[in-house]
Amino acid sequence: TFSPIDMFWQTLDLDEAEQPEQLHYSLEEIEKCDYFLFYFGGKYGWIPPSGQMAIEAKNRAWLADLRGESSYAMSLGETIFERAVLSKIEQVQGSVFFYFRDETFGDALANAVKGHFVEYDEDVKEKLGALKEKMRQTNMQVLEDYTQPMNAVRQTFEDLQECIHRDFPLPDKAQDIDTQRERHVHTALALSRRGVYLSVEDWVARVHSHLDTRAHVGHPLIIVAPPGGGKTAFVSNYVANYRTYLPQALWLQYYTGSNTESCNYERLCCNVMQAIKDRWTLEDEVPKRLK
Repeated sequence: TFSPIDMFWQTLDLDEAEQPEQLHYSLEEIEKCDYFLFYFGGKYGWIPPSGQMAIEAKNRAWLADLRGESSYAMSLGETIFERAVLSKIEQVQGSVFFYFRDETFGDALANAVKGHFVEYDEDVKEKLGALKEKMRQTNMQVLEDYTQPMNAVRQTFEDLQECIHRDFPLPDKAQDIDTQRERHVHTALALSRRGVYLSVEDWVARVHSHLDTRAHVGHPLIIVAPPGGGKTAFVSNYVANYRTYLPQALWLQYYTGSNTESCNYERLCCNVMQAIKDRWTLEDEVPKRLK
């Protein structure tokens, strides 16, 4: 699962964006990311105030060195590039991608908004050109002169998909399945969703109704919501809070997408069989792989 981290502003409010914590957040996140996507239009980007950079450099030797070596004030984007890419060029090969918008994109825009897309200062335009050239010199993948944002979106999807297939390949052959270890993975995911949670009482009532043994409901219940709609958090908290509602029932939590193996139907089947065996202390052995 990819968790996108916006290295730049987490707000559309310019005053809020330039608060010191925004810069601190961006510099902190650099060290936590495995993949980097750099999108550049016609602007060089925000240059953090010197005072803020000096404060951040006190606890970051690499930033202090970078500021000492540079003959000009760098944008946040170039600073991230220097740290995330150039300082560890060998380690990030194949995990960094650049997307450069066509320089004529802003020509057709109204003057009232053109300043948000086009750099007028010649010195700053030179910085932008030099930065793009440094990125090209890394010999990493560059999408040049895209004219429509969706072109960059499609290329990004293909790039990340390639990363997934390369870094998280499916096994070439069936492997033994450690159901105990996998159940720990799903339990850990469930626990991570129980920190701060506001219950949706309508959902609780509907699940209660479905599980009411007096209703003799024989069909499954499917919870549907958009990505980020709270499905996993709801299921995790429901099981934690209401499993005593049916104490004799077998409760098995299995979250597809919790790890790279969880979408394999064989593993799901083996986990269900193991749960049944454990619940009723059956003697039959659960197969380590399905035939």
